[in-house]
Amino acid sequence: MIGRINLLVAAGVLVAAALCLVGFYLVVTPIAAAAPGWADHAMGAWVLISLALMVSLLARLHGRLEKSYGPAQRGPQRPLGIAGQGLLYFGHIAMVTGAYRWSGGDNAFLAAAAGFTLLLYAGGITAMLTDWRRRAT
Repeated sequence: MIGRINLLVAAGVLVAAALCLVGFYLVVTPIAAAAPGWADHAMGAWVLISLALMVSLLARLHGRLEKSYGPAQRGPQRPLGIAGQGLLYFGHIAMVTGAYRWSGGDNAFLAAAAGFTLLLYAGGITAMLTDWRRRAT
């Protein structure tokens, strides 16, 4: 159960980051060029839309995990699953560290921490899904 929650949190962070980047570069930047006064409103609306999309995608992912890999979760965890959990936990630590440093105004550290965090999350999700597929077959 903890593994599934950990996976959903990491997937949520990845989806939210992707949607915010897409929204910033494809939606807000053209609006800011055309009507600079509306840029803040457009970004606020895009954040709400991206959160709604993220919740919808995570609900679908959870349903698929429950249907496809639910019974496979009851067995002992293999080393690949443990490695995936570790990567996700280190991703959480990197995210908290990056947020702490960002609140202090260290913007140079922010880009490196965000990239490293997303890399840890992607690796952990891949390892966990691979382990679940191996256990299900």
